[in-house]
Amino acid sequence: MSRWYYQCPSGHHYFPWDATQELRGRYSKTVAQTMCRLSGRLDFRAAADELKRQGIDVSHTTLEQTTEEWGTEVDVSRWVSSQPLEERQRWYVICDGCHTHSPDGWHEVKVGTVYRDYPQYGEKSEPHAIEESVRYVATRAPAEEFGQKWNAIATKSGGYPEGEENAEIVPIGDGAPWSWNLVDDYFPTAVEIVDYPHPPLNLGTGAKTAFGEHNETQVSQWVKITENQLFLGNIQQVTQRIRQLGEAYPPHQEELNAQAADFEKHPHPMQYQTFPEKGYQIGSGIVQSACKHVGAEMCKQAGMKWKNTGSDAILSWRCI
Repeated sequence: MSRWYYQCPSGHHYFPWDATQELRGRYSKTVAQTMCRLSGRLDFRAAADELKRQGIDVSHTTLEQTTEEWGTEVDVSRWVSSQPLEERQRWYVICDGCHTHSPDGWHEVKVGTVYRDYPQYGEKSEPHAIEESVRYVATRAPAEEFGQKWNAIATKSGGYPEGEENAEIVPIGDGAPWSWNLVDDYFPTAVEIVDYPHPPLNLGTGAKTAFGEHNETQVSQWVKITENQLFLGNIQQVTQRIRQLGEAYPPHQEELNAQAADFEKHPHPMQYQTFPEKGYQIGSGIVQSACKHVGAEMCKQAGMKWKNTGSDAILSWRCI
């Protein structure tokens, strides 16, 4: 439609009516958001085909370009509303990483989740997440920038209600230094938990290194005894057994000592008997699933290579 516009000496145009109507290029705000949200769910060709069925004729290349352009402005936390906790509920914050391909190689996508659990009543009540409470954040940005986005989602969700600076938030992680550094920075009052599948897997790796993968009986027996001590929270006994194994197999002593040191860094977050008794979750399956359906499902399709701006834009829409 015809409307007035301004043009500056350098050739840029400004359309006041377009700004009033919140148009994005040739599209209304609602149509633009529909294009972006659909591109976050489908690949660009499939999204363009679906839009065409709805009377919006846009090529997949234009869809890719505009989705990236608008996605760079998206703040996922603005789409998040606060959810009050019920009695005996907790907020959990979990992060992990997956890798996507770029023209210059593989880069890590950091994925974070924030969610509530169901209230725990009685000994047989098992902790599990309320699915509709799960929120996501994902980016290829450095850890510090990811941490700011992760914290913003948690705060906007209600993780720290007004006047409750000491509210309990529970981070669960695999022990990666970058994730625990972010927990220390943004969730200082948290109850930290190292997710249960990882430590036993590490014990198995260490045992196979020492005994050899072909000695399945020795590996199994050593892991069973050591894992029992781990479950009881006896981290000192666990590290002692790892160091003794290193002394018995000198060629692998340095590697096993390093593994023992990793266990010593997280003695309190590995109380796997007392945590469930108090109603805490000890697994990180939600964020592992998020790495697949938020990041990998879209960004690791055959032949795809993503630049940072493109991947972050599409990841933001997928989180929304």
